[in-house]
Amino acid sequence: MATINFLYRSTKDKANLVIRLLYRFNDTDFVIGANTKLEVSKHYWSKQHKKKSKDIDITNQQNEVNNELNKIENHILKNFNCFDVNAINKKWLQTEIDYYYNPP
Repeated sequence: MATINFLYRSTKDKANLVIRLLYRFNDTDFVIGANTKLEVSKHYWSKQHKKKSKDIDITNQQNEVNNELNKIENHILKNFNCFDVNAINKKWLQTEIDYYYNPP
């Protein structure tokens, strides 16, 4: 079973989120990261993303971001389950993200 996390890994005010794929195979833990094309602000990710808000603009942004993150996560996990675990690496993850944004 694989798990996906999204992280804000930048010192800039706006940056693309990083996807982190975590899984275990033969009692060995693997952590692979790659960049997505989903750009959010540092303030939004740290202060507003997980919090309930009465501001409709923030709520709409949360819905948009969460929908996009769910789509990316579903795409990666679906392909992870259909692929040979020995061949999964950073290049595979980045290729799958590229396929998500530009399907072949």
